[in-house]
Amino acid sequence: MTDRQRNVFILALVAGLIAASFAVIFNFKTFLGLDLQGGVQLVYEGKPTPQTPHVTQAALQRAVDVMRQRTNQLGVSETQIQTTGSNQITVGLPSVQNTKRAEALVGTTAGSSSTTGKPMS
Repeated sequence: MTDRQRNVFILALVAGLIAASFAVIFNFKTFLGLDLQGGVQLVYEGKPTPQTPHVTQAALQRAVDVMRQRTNQLGVSETQIQTTGSNQITVGLPSVQNTKRAEALVGTTAGSSSTTGKPMS
């Protein structure tokens, strides 16, 4: 392959990548996350109860499942609910403006572990 052929090949490859980038940009919607769009982030901590002296991963997972169902009622897309550490659940709700309603809807969980949450700024 001569230098000219190699340069034309590289130029065609770069042009193809640029065209593919434009196709992706214009055909797919971009969703802003919690950090760019704003919203509410709640952190809940599982605490033992008299019935269950230890917070288990199964109890946290049940609480996450319930919280996921409840956040669907808010109509929020791209919610992030995950366990953090051995006893915490983090809930990220982008574009939610009513913090009190989000806390009231998500904050009471089913299961054997109680949780307490405060919105993070």
